[in-house]
Amino acid sequence: MFASRFKACRQILENVWQTKKLTLKQELLISELRKNEKNKKQSDFSVQLRTMKKLSLFYGNLPIRKMQRAKTRTYIDKKNSLLFNIEKRSDVTPVRPNHCSTMFQARQPISHRNICVNYKRVNIPGFQVSNGDLISIRENSLASFESNIRRNLRTNRIGRMKPNHLEVNHKALKAAVSYEPQQIRFPYKIDLDLLARLKGTRNEYFFCLVNFFFRPASFFLFLPQSPRLVGSHRSLVQLRESLGSLR
Repeated sequence: MFASRFKACRQILENVWQTKKLTLKQELLISELRKNEKNKKQSDFSVQLRTMKKLSLFYGNLPIRKMQRAKTRTYIDKKNSLLFNIEKRSDVTPVRPNHCSTMFQARQPISHRNICVNYKRVNIPGFQVSNGDLISIRENSLASFESNIRRNLRTNRIGRMKPNHLEVNHKALKAAVSYEPQQIRFPYKIDLDLLARLKGTRNEYFFCLVNFFFRPASFFLFLPQSPRLVGSHRSLVQLRESLGSLR
């Protein structure tokens, strides 16, 4: 465990690793820091800054201001457009079906042009996929992903973290975007109500007030359902035919 990563754990008082656990000594240190924070009076700015850091680490240390500038208007909800755009990045999409364990692991094959969108190579981590797009891996690079798939199958990570907005074929390592993401799973609690108070460059809220549902060892964010399921250029039946058999 790298010291720089544990430094981020001490800053947000949470485990930033989604696939690793803290050691006993590190857990005791985090618990002591939490007790000290409870006795201190925190300002709204410090709480908001820590919440922004949590969201940034969840998406592979992605700068919040960079995500805020990338906000666009969607046909669903203008206030939810930031979350939708983040979830449909080319470096986030391979992580949701557990083809890659982390955002950092997904960015390496993207930089090597091993990830394809609609059978076209992509080398930009921030490339936005659309409804109906097919995400696949080059045949020459399939062997490097098989070990990660087998490890996730042993730990039942694929069954526990199955995305609802993707049609996935784990045998062919392909995934198709069916509709907008309806559920986002956080490994730790993120108070989005505080982020809703932050304003963008045009004095607009870039997060909306959403409902938080507590689950054991995980947090879910449910987004409003899209009235438009798939893109106009491809139907859901065609997506499933292109993916092949899911069994």
